[in-house]
Amino acid sequence: MPFITETVNENDKALLIYDEPSAFAHLLVEEVKKFTIDIDEKTRLPLLLRDYEYFFIYKKHLSFESLKKLPHRKKICIITSDKNTYTQLYRRLDEFETEHNIKLIYIDENDTNIETIEKILWFFNSQTKEHSLNLEHIIKPSIKVNPQKIFMRSKLTRRRIFFAGIIGFLILELFFIIPLISSAWFAYKAGLALKEQKIDTAEKNVSIARSHLAVTRISYQLSRPFFHFFFIALLPENIMNIEKNAIIFIENGINVHKKSHRLTSLLLKQDKTPEEIAASQQLIKDLDDSVHTLTESSEMMGDELNYENKKIQSIKDDLEKLHENLRLAGTITRHLDDIVGGKGKRKYLVFFYNNMEIRPGGGFIGSFAIINFDKYTLKDFNVFDVYDADGQLTYHVEPPMPIRKYLHQPHWFLRDSNFNPDFEQNTQTAEYFLEKELGMKDFDGTFGVTTTALSYIIESFGNVYIADIDDFVNRSNFYYKTQLNSEQKFFPGSKQKKSYLSLIARTLFLKLQEADPLLLARNAELALQEKHIVLSFKNPLIQNDIVNLGWSGKTVAPRCVSSTRQCVINHILPIDANLGVNKANYYMSRFFTLKTTVDKDGEINNSLTTSFNNASPLISKFGGVYRNYFQLYIPNNATVSSVRFNNQIISYDEKETGQFKTIGAYIEIPQKTLSDLTVEYTLKEKIKKGANALQIVVQKQIGASNDEFTFELHLPRSVIVSDKNFVSLAKNNTVIYNTHLSTDRIFVIELVKE
Repeated sequence: MPFITETVNENDKALLIYDEPSAFAHLLVEEVKKFTIDIDEKTRLPLLLRDYEYFFIYKKHLSFESLKKLPHRKKICIITSDKNTYTQLYRRLDEFETEHNIKLIYIDENDTNIETIEKILWFFNSQTKEHSLNLEHIIKPSIKVNPQKIFMRSKLTRRRIFFAGIIGFLILELFFIIPLISSAWFAYKAGLALKEQKIDTAEKNVSIARSHLAVTRISYQLSRPFFHFFFIALLPENIMNIEKNAIIFIENGINVHKKSHRLTSLLLKQDKTPEEIAASQQLIKDLDDSVHTLTESSEMMGDELNYENKKIQSIKDDLEKLHENLRLAGTITRHLDDIVGGKGKRKYLVFFYNNMEIRPGGGFIGSFAIINFDKYTLKDFNVFDVYDADGQLTYHVEPPMPIRKYLHQPHWFLRDSNFNPDFEQNTQTAEYFLEKELGMKDFDGTFGVTTTALSYIIESFGNVYIADIDDFVNRSNFYYKTQLNSEQKFFPGSKQKKSYLSLIARTLFLKLQEADPLLLARNAELALQEKHIVLSFKNPLIQNDIVNLGWSGKTVAPRCVSSTRQCVINHILPIDANLGVNKANYYMSRFFTLKTTVDKDGEINNSLTTSFNNASPLISKFGGVYRNYFQLYIPNNATVSSVRFNNQIISYDEKETGQFKTIGAYIEIPQKTLSDLTVEYTLKEKIKKGANALQIVVQKQIGASNDEFTFELHLPRSVIVSDKNFVSLAKNNTVIYNTHLSTDRIFVIELVKE
């Protein structure tokens, strides 16, 4: 006979706790809902229980202690399919207080009979004094019949028709996934082809990807209401948006590749027709638009990849780097029309800095070039030997003290003109010499390019064949062959080095279309970030963007970036000047250690140790003793207490240079030797009571290698670190951080003094 169950208030709520979703749990929920009871499903007991009047706990294994967490004066139904659990709980039910209204039920593990559910609900709501119910073996045994007869009898039943309809409905609702996956696959193949510069293959695959994505969007319109109804539309729509932006990105990447190759060809073409000039102008505009679109689409893809997954996070990080590189490229393309002579004649001065013989402004000037553009045409690219120019100087120019004293040069020449760490200052000095020596002036811009930067650029060409000398040049042998050709039979005024660099430069320009554009762009950007290429333009609009990007080679004035009112700045710039008339920097490496100690009164004491390792062989064509006039720029109100070289106190030069105090010392490091130079100084400002910001700025010298840098901060117990912009080791009031000076670094530490 049917079981009678109680009706309950429609505002009551129930909670079902289970190990995992199952057919039995689903049936139980559906039956409970028939009594207008709202039921929540969870896998563990929530913290807030007062909203629930009824508790159903369906677990195979359950301890007696866990039941004590259940609330008093609530109706609780414990269902288990484990015989041992049922037996143990049954024996201890009497231990519960009278406030607990607990019913214990045992069922078979695979029981999904609706009659079992009805019995459970009847027993749960009954007023019986019994607290347990054993429903073991209530499943009716199956009757063996002919399977063929079952099939014949059931193939047209309502249930089969119902399930067939469900399957058909799901196929229609999920059909869009097939073209979505296909679109992603072809977009991926297009991206790989673009990276490998297989443009035809990339175009073919991205076209297929776009058509399949169109099919996806059309078929998804049928599924969209269904996905929105269940609040799961965000995932497929995000994926489609990501694919759309990826396809746009690849298509614009293909356009950039094509337009840059076409533009390069036109820039090198002399005597252009009016149509070709107009085409060059349009190509530059299209190129700028494409780079802008690439920047936007990369940003949108990164924003949409908002998922907690390591692989996805790695892709998102790569997209953020790509977006930043594209943003930098956009700065150049925005001004490209002006730079290549679209708005009139443009003349640029290029200095080749040999940073294997480093100087404060990048390296010894062995050669320089004059580049002329007019009407989107590279008119000429002429390389000059610096001694040709210096031989024309007819009067005395007083050199900086280290050049006279340690290089033993009584006169100052163009080749030594970059003796300032600020590229803009060096540009003015160099232009002065060029005007006096060769009558050259009125440059629209000046570029400094180190030997390291040239090797980066050559890498994007692979193995470059120089037909005039029947030889190959690549990144690994470029420096050695340049030095070999410049040192052999060298004398002031020799054309050998000039001719060699000129041949390489001209060959690279003629073969520009053979370079890997992605690698060329990446390596050029790397050289700019690492200060192996520095730029200066007379056009203030262009120069302002260059300064903001950090590509100007300017010595940055100390300025606090923290919003904290009490801000202390420790701004340092270490400078080397190789005065040994050799290329010892090829073998040199430096290691910096800055130890900053704050005492109990808030005074900030600093010790910067520079370790020089000269790995030059004892007998070397290019190396030798490293004769270095080392300078350290520190805040101009700092007090220097000592300068030590290999633990010996040495004399030093001290002067104020603008907002800096400059400490200079001449040192020599023999071959196969490791030496240390330590400068100790105290800042004028102190850490005061309350919130403070300590800002350490380390500027990289133009042309310097990516030296290791270690920062140690030692604090008293009265000063604590509240925040910092870097991840470090911290122990016993000490902060330690290791990095490389691949570019300028800013460390901001928020401190609180009690």
